[in-house]
Amino acid sequence: MDDGKRGVVCSDTWGIYEAMVVCRQIGKHRAEKATLTDYYGARSLDKVIHEIHCDGHEKSLADCEYKLADRHGVACSKPVNVAGVVCTSAKLPDLMPNLWALQHSLRIEERPLHALTCAMEENCLSSSAYTARSYGSNSYSGSSYMFGAPSYGPTRKLLRFSSNIYNNGTADFRPKQHRSSWEWHSCHQHYHSMSAFSHYDILDSHGNRVAEGHKASFCLEDVECTWPRTKRYSCRGFSDQGISVGCADVYRSDIDCQWIDITDLQPGAFVFKLNVNPELEVPELNYDNNAAICELTYNGYSAKLSDCSLARG
Repeated sequence: MDDGKRGVVCSDTWGIYEAMVVCRQIGKHRAEKATLTDYYGARSLDKVIHEIHCDGHEKSLADCEYKLADRHGVACSKPVNVAGVVCTSAKLPDLMPNLWALQHSLRIEERPLHALTCAMEENCLSSSAYTARSYGSNSYSGSSYMFGAPSYGPTRKLLRFSSNIYNNGTADFRPKQHRSSWEWHSCHQHYHSMSAFSHYDILDSHGNRVAEGHKASFCLEDVECTWPRTKRYSCRGFSDQGISVGCADVYRSDIDCQWIDITDLQPGAFVFKLNVNPELEVPELNYDNNAAICELTYNGYSAKLSDCSLARG
């Protein structure tokens, strides 16, 4: 810092936003990843600052919130808590959701629990669904009408929507894991290439999560491309997965798990949030447009999204 002391940053909250500030401060373009390790040495250097928090836009670490070490000659409590960064000058992707597609695809669907076996295996329903299956009860209603005919037994109310995720960056978006590490899911007959590609949440006025959905990245491919871009990635066979520059992957509202289970949600006004690359597994040019934030109005029978905008996840 300004006093010229030589030492290390110790923090178990060190992340990509702090790394972005360091790379900017030393003139090394962008951050590829943040590390917490003693691999680069420095395990015996004095702890200078800890519990640091940055929003990623600061010019230097001095502009972030942090605590100074209260004693000299003390190293990090754990060697693996030594903060480090990997900077890069390489091109990077930049994902952003399509707000129009999200708003205009929203709909509510009721489905019998017995038709959601694969979704249950992939934890795409709220916890009450698993209780309903165990006890044969229905936390929403005793029966519902599906395709004009009554369907008796447990049912779930699903808030369905499409998510069109466009790569506006300078490099293709590729899964962090090599395909040799992808996980095969026999129920849907596909590979999962990321632990989580997108998260879907419904929040109340206090920011508390009242319903959530999860979309594992079963397949990243080019579905739509802007001219003169052409499709490069496909889900056929065991092909490479990714989203090319100038292309979008589209998860239609009729795809399994492309929903939030709102069976237990009471009518009201909420905040809807769709967040892509939520765990920041893949470095991007910009994280301030990874989330779509909308006002959600739900009356128990229908739902509407309004005032949508892009924001940081």
